Amino acid sequence: MVDWYVLLIYIALWSSFGIIHSIFASSTIKRIFPLSNQLYRIVYNVLQGALFLLLLYFLPSITSILLGIRDLSILKIILFLLVSGLGSLIATIGFANWNLKGLIGLTKEDDPLITKGIYAFSRHPVYTGVILIFLSTLIIEWSANSLSWVIGGGGYFVWGSYFEENKLKTGFIEYAEYAKNVGQFFPWRKIHVEYLLRNK
Repeated sequence: MVDWYVLLIYIALWSSFGIIHSIFASSTIKRIFPLSNQLYRIVYNVLQGALFLLLLYFLPSITSILLGIRDLSILKIILFLLVSGLGSLIATIGFANWNLKGLIGLTKEDDPLITKGIYAFSRHPVYTGVILIFLSTLIIEWSANSLSWVIGGGGYFVWGSYFEENKLKTGFIEYAEYAKNVGQFFPWRKIHVEYLLRNK
């Protein structure tokens, strides 16, 4: 049974985190603080990390949800493992292409636009993978706890992807054409169907 009042509180927490994240990632805030881009990224990631830990303190833990797997049927366990496993695989492959040092500000972030590999099928494979992991918790239980991760966490990544895409369109002229051919999260474009038919 879903406690809607509790769910609304959890979603409000996620929304607050997303809004703060967007504000500090905006170019307007960057102009206010006279820091180099590299130093700003370090400060930004430290602050966001602290805020995320604070968010996790108030949210239901994923571990508490996973404990419910003991009461599932074999079929549901297999389905959960398939969805969460697929999400983990997609996120890991996508994450492997990131310049982590540049992302957190330890080195200059001047990476080219990645359009090959898994990025030829999804513009945001890491977000896609994490959202699938969140969705898999609904197989275990339909509650405010699991829905808080699906709606709040999933919504945060969807919102973040749109915010990130605005920056990518500004930074890469070719991004608009890339976005026409590749789905934001899932490979549903005509080009993907043609690719699968060619490689049958």
